[in-house]
Amino acid sequence: MPTENSSNKRRSRPDDSEATSDSTEAELRAGKRRAFLQTMGHQLREFGSERNSSRDDRRSFAASANGRYYVPSLSGALAAERAQSQIPPESDVVPGEEDQSPTGATKSASEYLWRSSEVLTIPASNGSHAFSFDDLLDWTRYYFDNWHPAYPFLHAPTILSYFEDAARNGVSDSDNTRAYQLIIIRSILSISVADRRQTGTAMRPVPASLVFHSFNDAISSIQRVLTDETSIPSLQAVVSVQLFLLSMLRYNAASRLEGLAVRMVFQLGLHRCPVQFSAFSRKEAELRKRLFWTIYCIDRYICLRLGIPLAIRDDDVNVCRPSSERHVESDDDPPDRDDRLDLLDFLARHAELRGSTMELRNKSASHAGTEPDQAVIIGAELTKWWNEVDEYLESTKYQSLPISRFHQVTLIVLRHESVIALNRFIIATSKKSAAYNAALQNCIGASRSVINTMYKALKGAGTLGVSPEALQEIPENTPLLWPSFTWAVWMSAFIMIYAANEDQVPREVAIRHVLKFPLSCS
Repeated sequence: MPTENSSNKRRSRPDDSEATSDSTEAELRAGKRRAFLQTMGHQLREFGSERNSSRDDRRSFAASANGRYYVPSLSGALAAERAQSQIPPESDVVPGEEDQSPTGATKSASEYLWRSSEVLTIPASNGSHAFSFDDLLDWTRYYFDNWHPAYPFLHAPTILSYFEDAARNGVSDSDNTRAYQLIIIRSILSISVADRRQTGTAMRPVPASLVFHSFNDAISSIQRVLTDETSIPSLQAVVSVQLFLLSMLRYNAASRLEGLAVRMVFQLGLHRCPVQFSAFSRKEAELRKRLFWTIYCIDRYICLRLGIPLAIRDDDVNVCRPSSERHVESDDDPPDRDDRLDLLDFLARHAELRGSTMELRNKSASHAGTEPDQAVIIGAELTKWWNEVDEYLESTKYQSLPISRFHQVTLIVLRHESVIALNRFIIATSKKSAAYNAALQNCIGASRSVINTMYKALKGAGTLGVSPEALQEIPENTPLLWPSFTWAVWMSAFIMIYAANEDQVPREVAIRHVLKFPLSCS
């Protein structure tokens, strides 16, 4: 018989009853605190965490190569039978991991995605479900407003020609060229229909042939890419599906497609700056660079979210960023600067810093750098990046800003996300010291900023430093569609709870910010 059961049968003396009660309450409080700190450690360690699938016995493993980062997670799994109460509930899982879906990964991936008011499932016999070129423009407005400026891997005039062909001849995948066109159209429409849910605006339902019916449908659509010759259109089709999965927080599925996309990048030579080669026209070179930096940014984002190694290494790449072409000869005319690519340039530079953080925090113990100043260097580069972003936004405040309000919010949140990513490792692995205290305070400040920024963006204009003269030109609220927003505000609320539990912030302050958490995600 277990020791704890036999001890419960022992009689306590009457004069010890009060002391025993106090001792039991103290032990319960201590046990709850240990359970909370164990959960906190698991979440902050994100790099290298073993995760249970929610509806079966399989395990997924987003692994750091450094074993010491995930030993506590393994210990928690081994102690499951002894301490069931210490296992965090499903609701504690970082949002967006489809293998933790309450319905199970397989079932949720095959479920129909759309509401009856969004997509027409049965075409009418009188042809009323036909669509025009203007319909396609209206249906895809959210994609071109929110996603194309950040990830301009598609050539907009070419997409318009796809729309004209689809409106005139209907949709078909009779050959490879038209098949890739249809995949791109369905990806754009699917993203737009999903994003429309946050705006609350009414719109004519979209024909079912123009959207993916399920996540499995989206992934299955690119099967021919595996057998066809690698080309720019086929790679664009893969990235368009990947972006749809990211927008729906299907990180694991998007990660699998990332492996395919990166191999295609290398086969096409996109990791080499096209300006070095005379075979490419200026427009072709620009599109190749935009396509590469889109895939590069997506790779950094997925790897940080899942805690997996980078697929594209910086030392394998010599592609110049949009605003800093290094391969133009001195006697050549420099290319005209396109300020529409400023956002991509900022995101690409941020992705480089994100990758440096991954390399620093996610290396094998035998290969990890021991230079203590490396984190300081990354922090300095992050501050430099933000100073340039802030100056850019400030200098264009009274002009026609090429970066929308939504993307301004995105850049602000990405800055604070990076601060958390750089410092949370120290919180999870260090003993309480000066470095621990500094890292925790950095995370607290970044967490407060994430929650407040997103809360203010949803409340209306004028709360992010917008000039009073421009208030009437900005919508009352900003839909927050960037995929990392859910993770950022969730982790920020979690850090505030942890800080309050460690007496690093007043509990009323933590509660005030945590209560904003649901509104910041709405």
